Amino acid sequence: IQNGDIRAAMKAYKIAISINPEISDAYYNLGNCFLTLDDWKSAVRNYRQAIRLDSSNAEAYNNLGIAYDGLRNNKKSLACYEYASKINPHYVDALVNTGTAFIKKRQSIKAINYFQRALEINPDSVEAYNGLGVCFKNTGKLNSSISNFKNSIRVNPEYIQAYLNLESIYLQLSDLSKVTSLVNTKVRLLLENDPEYQIHRVIFGFIKKDRNLCEEYLNKFKNSTNVNGHRDSREQVKIFSNAYFYLISHLIEFVDFQSETGFDVLYHIGESHCLSYAHSHISINENKYSICPKLNLGGKAFHFADPSNNGYKEITLNNLNSLRKQSIVFIYFGEID
Repeated sequence: IQNGDIRAAMKAYKIAISINPEISDAYYNLGNCFLTLDDWKSAVRNYRQAIRLDSSNAEAYNNLGIAYDGLRNNKKSLACYEYASKINPHYVDALVNTGTAFIKKRQSIKAINYFQRALEINPDSVEAYNGLGVCFKNTGKLNSSISNFKNSIRVNPEYIQAYLNLESIYLQLSDLSKVTSLVNTKVRLLLENDPEYQIHRVIFGFIKKDRNLCEEYLNKFKNSTNVNGHRDSREQVKIFSNAYFYLISHLIEFVDFQSETGFDVLYHIGESHCLSYAHSHISINENKYSICPKLNLGGKAFHFADPSNNGYKEITLNNLNSLRKQSIVFIYFGEID
C-alpha cells in the first residue's frame, strides 16, 4: 500500500489469508485496500472479520465506521467510532470521527466534547480545531468558531478546509479580506483550483457589483474538476456550488454593474433569494432605493423558530448590527430545506 500498488497488496493479503485464515491483521489491511478504492461493502466485510478475530482492534472499528460512512449508514458509523474511542480513549482519529458524526446528526453540543478530548491528547490536531470551528458556528458562537478555524491554519497553513470554512463566514459578513490576509502563495494556488472557493468569489463579486471578478471565477468553476475533502463533503460542495453557479450565471445578465444611482440603500437579508433582487431599484413612498443583498447561506425560517442559538441567527444579527440606524431592511427566509 505504501508504494501505491494497491492490487499487489490485496493479492498478498489474500494469499496470507488463504494460508492462515485466522490472521486479524491480514483482514484489517485488506479492508484498508478496499477503503482506498471506495469499495465500502468489501471494506466492511473485511473489517468485521478482523474484529471477529480481534475485538480489541480500535483501528478496525474506526475504519469500519469510515466504511459505513461511505455507505451512508450514519447510525452504524457513529457506533463504530464511539466503540473505537472506548477501546482506546487516546485514539485521536476515532475521537475526531465521533465528533464529526455527531455534527452530521446535528448534535454539535455533543460533538464539542470529542473534539476537545482530541485536542487534550494532541494539541496540534487540525481536524479537531476545524471540527470545533464548525460546532461553534452551528451553535452561534462566531468568534469562537473563527478562532478555531484560525488555529487549524496556525498548525497547518496548508489545511484548505479551514480556509474555506472561514471564507464561508466572512462571505456572509461581506468581508473576505480577513481571509485573504492569511493566505500564502502556495495556499492561494490550491484555493484557486477549489470549486467552493471559486463559488465564494463568484458570490462576493456579484454582491459587490464586480462583474470582472464574478465572470473570472464563473469561468474558472466551469473548467474545474477538483473538489477537496471527504466524499460526503465533496457531494455537498457539488450541490452548493452548482446551484450558485447556475443562479448567478443567469442573474448576472440582468444586473447593470456600471450604474451609479445615488439612491439610498435598502438591505435584503436572506438565503439565495436575496441575490435575485440584488442591485435592482425600488420605490417606497416616492423614495428610490438600490437593493443590497446580505447573504445567509442555508438559512431557513425554521432555524429562527428554534429557541436555541445557531449560526444562522448569529450571522443575521451581525449583519443587522452592521447597518446604520433606521435603515430599511427586507428579511426573506423560506421554509423548505
